[in-house]
Formats: sequence, C-alpha cells, structure tokens
Amino acid sequence: MLDSVGAPMMSYRQASRRILRHAQSLDVEWVAPAASLGRTVAAPLPSPTCHPRFASSAMDGFALATHGKEIPPGTLLRVVGRARCGDEPSVAGEEGTWEINTGAPLPRGLDAVVPWEEVEIVEGGGGLATRIRLTVSARPERHVRREGDDFRAGAPILAAGDRVGPAQLMAITALGVERVAVVRVPRASVICTGSELARSSAEAALPGRIRNSSLPYLEGALASLGVEIVSSGTVADDPRCFTELLKHAIDEQADFVVSTGAVSKGSTDFVPEALHSFGARTLLHGVSVRPGKPLFVAQLPGGGIFFGLPGNPAATAVAFRFFVHPYIRAVLGRRAETPMWLPLVGEERKRAGLRYIQRARVESDSGLGVHVRVLPGQEAFRISSLLKANAWAALPEEAEHISSGTRVEVYGLQECDL
Repeated sequence: MLDSVGAPMMSYRQASRRILRHAQSLDVEWVAPAASLGRTVAAPLPSPTCHPRFASSAMDGFALATHGKEIPPGTLLRVVGRARCGDEPSVAGEEGTWEINTGAPLPRGLDAVVPWEEVEIVEGGGGLATRIRLTVSARPERHVRREGDDFRAGAPILAAGDRVGPAQLMAITALGVERVAVVRVPRASVICTGSELARSSAEAALPGRIRNSSLPYLEGALASLGVEIVSSGTVADDPRCFTELLKHAIDEQADFVVSTGAVSKGSTDFVPEALHSFGARTLLHGVSVRPGKPLFVAQLPGGGIFFGLPGNPAATAVAFRFFVHPYIRAVLGRRAETPMWLPLVGEERKRAGLRYIQRARVESDSGLGVHVRVLPGQEAFRISSLLKANAWAALPEEAEHISSGTRVEVYGLQECDL
C-alpha cells in the first residue's frame, strides 16, 4: 500500500517484526525480594524449600487419627492435648484427640481435623473441651495441609520473563527466596514537538496554543511498564532544539527515545530529516495502521531505538501501545502478548489495506456472552472515547466490511497477559 505521497507503507506485521529484530536484551541484576516488585524475572526461579514446611491444620477444631478409615458420627473422643500456632510439632502417637488452631502444626500420628462446628462438647469447662462427640463423619486427610502441598522443593516458582507483582512477591517471600535475578530497568527519554504546545497555563490561554497532553500520557505509560524516564522535554518545530534534546537523551544513556509529532509529510515535519542528519538509520516510516499511520522508527548511532509517534492523542496512544509497548516487552525478555478473539457487536466498515485499531469495550450479557463493541468517536484528536474504552479492537487489514459476530483481535487498553 502507498501513503499519501506515493511511498510504500509497511504492514502492521512487517513493521512489528522489523522493530522487534532490533530489541536487544538488557543486563541482569540480583535484588532482594522487596526490590523486585514490578521487575521482570531474568532466569527461572526454583523453590529453595517446600511450602508448607510442615503439616498443619486448615481449620480451628480437633485433630485425630483415623488410621485411614472414616470415623462415623456419634463417636466419642477424649481430648488429650492442644496444638497452637507457633508451637513446635508434637508427637501424638495414634490415640487421643488434640484441640488445634488454624495453621498450627499437626501432631505427628494424627491425620484429620474436625472443625468445632462439627462436634458436640460432652465434657469440659473454662473454654477447654476434654471430651467431644462427632456430629458428622471424620475422613482421613480432611482439613489437613500437608508438607509441600503448595510447592515442592526445587519446583518452579517463576519463569524467565515473568513480571513480579504482589502475588509473585507473596510466593517468593513465603518460600524464603533471598535474591532474585531481574532484568535491568530500561531507560527512556520523551520528546514532544510542536510550536502549538504550551509550556505554561498562561501560554495555553493564547490563541492557537494547546496543552501538551501527550507528555504526561507517555510518562505514565512508560512508568506503568517499569521504565525509568531519564529525560523529557517539549520543543517547538525547531530541528536544532530537537537535536539538543536528542543529544541529552543519549548523554543520559537512554535505551530508547519516544517523540511525538513532526513525522508526517508536511513542511514542518522535520523529525525524519533531523534523525538522518544525526546519523540515525531509518527502520521504517509509515505503517498501514489507523490511527498511527505516519509512525517513524530509526536506530540511533549508539544502537538505541527512536520511535517517532504521530502527534494526535489517539494516534500517539495506538502507536505506543502496538509498537513501543511490544518493544519494551521484548527488551525485558517478556513473552509476546496473545490477543483475545471476541465476536464484534455491530458491523464496521473501513478502508481496505489498513489495520484499524479502535477504542472499544469488552462487555458481557446473558444474550450475547462476552463480546467487543467499537465505540463512537474514533477520530484521532478525541480523548473522551479513550476514557470510555477498556480495550482495543484490531480490525483486519484486508477487510472493508466486518459483519456483526465476526471474531476480531482484542487487546487490553494497557496490557493483557491472559
């Protein structure tokens, strides 16, 4: 397909493959578990021990020995001991019943727990039971957490490419992991271009000026992916000032640079020429995606990647989500996202040869099941529809008409690892 001035554009798949071929792995660091939150695991992490480390009760009640057989209701049992949380495991032998707390070590020789709600206190006083009667049957292994039921020693906890979230941190802490191999935090610079972008509230009130909403958007999106922003700035349509910020980004050892604006074919779209003069090598300019078609990507002299995103808000969001975001996942060693395929509600018409990436909502109801609906207001300047969306629906490149019920690719608005 050709762009507006006759130059060939890359397909979405071609552009993605070309960008990812230039994703270089980052160094590995060893950190304490508390410092691993939000980081990407660099190597498989096996469990150093088993979990639970000892057999324990899953209920407050009474531990007893069943000898592998069900004990019927009505059976009378004598309480001979008590096991509490924090106690060392006791030896109970095979006779007698022990009062036990949730999480307390199961006395050796006992193999089942009956909750308080399933017994009748026959003898006792002062809050202590000395003789009980079962009101339901007691079965072997019931309400017992066995050693290693959750993790066996040496079993995998996390794989290379996993991201450490609260649940992962819970697991590695419970298992006594002391150090975690993680990928170094990637470093990025953000440059927004445009003489119309205001630098202050007073400037924003002037005719023809607009607030720079792309800068906080990109800073927030990068931070949510665990990227360190080493520099950011806004420049007018001035190649010299732009180049100064680019040099500063390299001085700050940015692994990649993301810019907005000045990448199309207009008279003020100076970024591609400025990158060429800077010594960068163009990887692609123009991709068959809407919005986001003018995307410009180059390799910087030091090996880092430059992403020139279109300036309109929705085009910035699409280009970041579908080209910068996968690149970040790749340099971190994370697995590529797998889209959901959901039926489309309502028909859509589009221009053939362009992959339309639409702001959408994933919904569910009893009649239609889980489906995706393209939202109104898809113009590239609109922000309001982005607030209403919870997903992106990617309409196939080759199609002109997509009928209702057709399954289409669906991605999370920010990230989805289903």
